[in-house]
Amino acid sequence: MNIVEHMSGNLDQRLSEIDMLSGAERKQGTYYPASPAQKSIFMADKLSGRGTAYNVPVIRRIKGMLDAGRLGEALKKLVNRHESLRTTFELDADSGMLRQKVHPAVSFAFPVYELSETETVLLIQDFVRPFRLDKPPLFRTALIRLTDREETVLIIDMHHIITDGMSVSILLRDLAALYENKELEVLKLQYKDYAIRQSQLAGTEQWNRQEEYWLGVFHEPVPALPWAGRRTEHRAGEDPSRTAYFAMDEQTSCALHRLAQTTESTLFMVLMAAFTALLSKLSDCEDIIVGMPTSGRHHEGLDNIVGMLVNTLAVRFFACRKLSFQEYLHQVKEKLIEAYENQDYPLDSLVEKLNGSHYLQGRPLFNVMFQFAEMEAAEQIDAIDMVPFGHDSVPGKFDLHFIVVQENSSLGLEITYFESLFSEETIGELISGFIEIIQVITSNLETGLGDLLKRQSVLPST
Repeated sequence: MNIVEHMSGNLDQRLSEIDMLSGAERKQGTYYPASPAQKSIFMADKLSGRGTAYNVPVIRRIKGMLDAGRLGEALKKLVNRHESLRTTFELDADSGMLRQKVHPAVSFAFPVYELSETETVLLIQDFVRPFRLDKPPLFRTALIRLTDREETVLIIDMHHIITDGMSVSILLRDLAALYENKELEVLKLQYKDYAIRQSQLAGTEQWNRQEEYWLGVFHEPVPALPWAGRRTEHRAGEDPSRTAYFAMDEQTSCALHRLAQTTESTLFMVLMAAFTALLSKLSDCEDIIVGMPTSGRHHEGLDNIVGMLVNTLAVRFFACRKLSFQEYLHQVKEKLIEAYENQDYPLDSLVEKLNGSHYLQGRPLFNVMFQFAEMEAAEQIDAIDMVPFGHDSVPGKFDLHFIVVQENSSLGLEITYFESLFSEETIGELISGFIEIIQVITSNLETGLGDLLKRQSVLPST
């Protein structure tokens, strides 16, 4: 019997249109098409054997005591407000196509526990469990009153098929407002409207144009990274992963901000150029492919929708050794702008096309993800701060997932990696190599990539 069971009784027009969703038909009934992102996660979840690789645990330490009754009522209103929290998934018996079912109501438990901090850690470990995608709800929640301090811990565990990073922020914001009895603006759109429109896009002029762009980017074979030969076949979430954290010093962060300003670039562009230069050095290859997530909310009306809207772009760079870093940064800027201009084409459609032509030969299109995240204003509920309880931990899905986190002018790094491919020492060397490149380019933008990457290479090892 796990700790959750033991304690459960303790206490009570088309893509080219700017407003692409305004005309989406609202079908009567409960079944709707699944979006490309949902189809991808559904298949990945099945392949992973219904594990927890696609769980999104959100755990917040609240610096005070909340009224459990009020919070329970706020959660009910939250579920009524966002259809994604009442959605399940099943394959259509006739067509075999995945469809989502929006339930008019769902019942869910909201247990309240009184535990010490140590007991809370144990409960959290047991709380994150697999979901059945055809059984509502695809979230679970609980409240913990800490017995050794005047604090509360809120746990919300969701499946990735109904949420993404921005959706988490929306849910916490709305939950706080509902707890405070504030009136929220009625949502004009729900995730199903987005999914319906997505299902109508294939074959449109702009869809075909974006497809042509991405197929052009990958008309040449994709190079393998140096550790690919040591990668074993594994399902998402099976291989142990770890996350390393590093805070950049103020001087380095300020130098990066200045470099972005002087080159009329964004900070993300400069960091992407430095990171792909590092990958080029690591792999001794000029042809570099990196995945980067986009919010998928660039069309009007999607800002407050909860659901899986994220798309991942596979961006290809050529770190030619004859270029200066300034010239390479200009190339990176152009490639990123082009990628954003074609971001509505789903990655899974691209992979399907490339696999159909035997282009990938079963290999992934990329194994490294690069992400830039800006810390938002502090989360609060009833004027009480909500802060992460440790780190929101999810299993690794890429060989390397490199995140740069900006909080005001400060920068930090979060690197998630498979332990079967990299040792802790190697990741430390990789971070040192990244910082070294930044220090060189902020001192001399005209440094040649050949000179920059001649320095001692960081080689992955176990």
